[in-house]
Amino acid sequence: RCRKGQLTRPTVAITFDDGYQHTFSTAFPILEELQLPATVFLSSGLIGSERTIWYFHLLSTLQASSQRMISWYGRRYHLSTADEKASALRHWIQKLKSMPHHCLLQELTNLLQILGGSFDQLLPDDSPFLMLNVKSIAAMTASGLIEFGGHTRDHTILSRLTPQQQEYQIAESIRSIETITGKPCLTFAYPNGRRQDYNQTTIDIVSNYGIEQAVTTIKGCNRPTTSALELRRIGVGGSWNMDLFRIVLHSPF
Repeated sequence: RCRKGQLTRPTVAITFDDGYQHTFSTAFPILEELQLPATVFLSSGLIGSERTIWYFHLLSTLQASSQRMISWYGRRYHLSTADEKASALRHWIQKLKSMPHHCLLQELTNLLQILGGSFDQLLPDDSPFLMLNVKSIAAMTASGLIEFGGHTRDHTILSRLTPQQQEYQIAESIRSIETITGKPCLTFAYPNGRRQDYNQTTIDIVSNYGIEQAVTTIKGCNRPTTSALELRRIGVGGSWNMDLFRIVLHSPF
């Protein structure tokens, strides 16, 4: 509709990344009550799993850790207070995201062990980081309100992969979603979503697999001239109040 000039006023599309179970338990009832359609982008390898995306696994381990100070990558981190833990976590995630995926996993494993945890540790049933299961996805699909899109298999930053690895991550995500929902997978979200987190190879692959719209995390609005495979979005902060939400939504540039 945007490309055809059929939108006559500002219009939003609601999206959720990653595919957490609380998308079903918390957001879906509200969307259903208000009859608002939305798209959920799934990291398909974690569907129905007792594991989660790596950085939330790190957060969960840090929250449960009794360590008060650790050393990692030549730097000491104090972990006695919530602010110290939050600062350390931000630095760790930034550092890990800068690594090739195989190095990220290796260093993440080391860091989890230092904190007294393990990458194989399963999440408790009440964890806010649990991923959607097949039953929840089926219920949302049946409502006719929710569309599911790809978000890679393992939530990997695609620009740090070889073309063959990129194709595997993208193709497996699309195939899994189509199998579970029984519908074509036509949308995709690039993990992390900054311009440096995907490349032209990524765009070519998603296009070759039939993706019609792909979204980034680049802030801004979309116009008829915006590439359908590099759509902008406006992220919503979890601690925002309604006034801040209105300001950001009406001042996206």
